[in-house]
Amino acid sequence: MDNSTRFATLDALRGVAAMLVMVFHAHERSPVQVPGGYLAVDLFFALSGFVIALAYEKRLAEGMGLLRFAGKRLQRVYPMYLAGMLLGCAIYGWSLAPFAMLPDFTSDKLLPANVPMWSLLTELAVNLAFAALALRLGWRGLALLLAASGAWLASIVLDAGGADLGAFWDDAGVGLLRTVFSFTLGVAFHRLRARLRAARRRTRLAWLLLPALAAVLIAAPAQRGWWDLACIFILLPALLWLGTRWELPWAKPGKWLGDISFPLYCLHGPIVLILLRYGTMQETLVAFVGLIAAAWALDRWIDRPLRARLAAIRWPRRRRGRALA
Repeated sequence: MDNSTRFATLDALRGVAAMLVMVFHAHERSPVQVPGGYLAVDLFFALSGFVIALAYEKRLAEGMGLLRFAGKRLQRVYPMYLAGMLLGCAIYGWSLAPFAMLPDFTSDKLLPANVPMWSLLTELAVNLAFAALALRLGWRGLALLLAASGAWLASIVLDAGGADLGAFWDDAGVGLLRTVFSFTLGVAFHRLRARLRAARRRTRLAWLLLPALAAVLIAAPAQRGWWDLACIFILLPALLWLGTRWELPWAKPGKWLGDISFPLYCLHGPIVLILLRYGTMQETLVAFVGLIAAAWALDRWIDRPLRARLAAIRWPRRRRGRALA
């Protein structure tokens, strides 16, 4: 049994998902088509729910305040978000709102300079809601939230014919709904794992989860809406659950994939949009390699050192009331 708090298999799934999102956004410029690449975002949300609950639920119960939690989350996400936004604004035009992590009200897209970042905004909003409400939500509350958000999401996805929704103002509410459902599912998985005292074991079977994820996102069924719901409700959660149980026997590649996943997700949008307009398939392949290399460099020489410095900042702790004395 591995009792460490880092899951190499989940890291690997996150890294492969980030690469598949990049390929998905390249569309016809990519030699491999990933028509369901947008579903990787739902996996990101579920992974976030599991990891955030694992890292913070106990600390919140012990008195961590909402302000300190928000500071910790910003320490983690803002450096690479800023790098991606600087790149996008340098290419497509400047706007101050995105740098404050606010949507752009002058466009039909939430973040036109770096469109994929819409998911980060909704994820942070749900993170804050989790910090404020998690300790008040027991199993019944989680079940009700999952049932209500899942039923609402299912009706919208079937009506729209797919779940590729959330980047535009017209469907921003659906993006938030996707976030709420999958994030809550990740939180539930963390609590279920703790209740069952589910052990992890190192096994070569964990490697199978990576091609399984690729197969799920590459599939192109005729009934897109039903397939997307099957992925969001069954297949992707199954991969997440197995990823919490099966640990890669050689953890280093999984950790490397996890390290580059967030920088890659933050950087790829503006570059891929240029490739869609002007690039060839060969240039797209070169850009893919360059983006992965850039993500590695940013993680190693900028993101990790900067986060270490930010982590050294002392955040105010919430004082306990005198009534406890």
